[in-house]
Amino acid sequence: MAAPTGQQLVVVTDDELLATAALLGMSWVRPLLTVDPSSRPQVAAAVVRGTTTLALRGLLVGDELDGALHHVVVAVGDTVPALTAYEADAALDHVPGSPIVEWYAGHDLLRVAALTGVNTFSTATREAAVTLVAGLADDTDGERHTVVLGPDAAGRRAGLVASRLGGRRMEVGQARDAEFAKPLDWPAAVRDLLVAVG
Repeated sequence: MAAPTGQQLVVVTDDELLATAALLGMSWVRPLLTVDPSSRPQVAAAVVRGTTTLALRGLLVGDELDGALHHVVVAVGDTVPALTAYEADAALDHVPGSPIVEWYAGHDLLRVAALTGVNTFSTATREAAVTLVAGLADDTDGERHTVVLGPDAAGRRAGLVASRLGGRRMEVGQARDAEFAKPLDWPAAVRDLLVAVG
């Protein structure tokens, strides 16, 4: 995966994200690759581990969190990202262990969640996010697909699906058929998803 452009703000584990959210009195609702945020026992264990590693890495001193970490967790919070991209199987479900990319328009913030449960937060302009996500779709091959989600013109969640056979547009919840239209111009198609963001 191409490295995002912009300034890297903070790199943290899934455990550390959950611990930071807990320390801020928030719930983390975005997908993670090593912990299920809907499982109370998993989250509780992750918060203990994450609090320990935050302290060991100097990101938590006493009750003071690192400023960049505090900023990204508050910024993301329960916000729905303007763009989400992930590798999917034939049923268009996330392939376990594959990266998840999210871009938050209001903060020009990019999150890349990697296989190892490491989350990299960077600044990224709209065009940098479009380029990264379009590159993921262009690299799709084999039995896997890339799903890109974002708002449509009415603000509903809509999406694009890349496959080695081409691409198609879909609305979230639309029937998942195996028919793919002619190949899409991925940068233009991803930009079209962002029209509603402004």
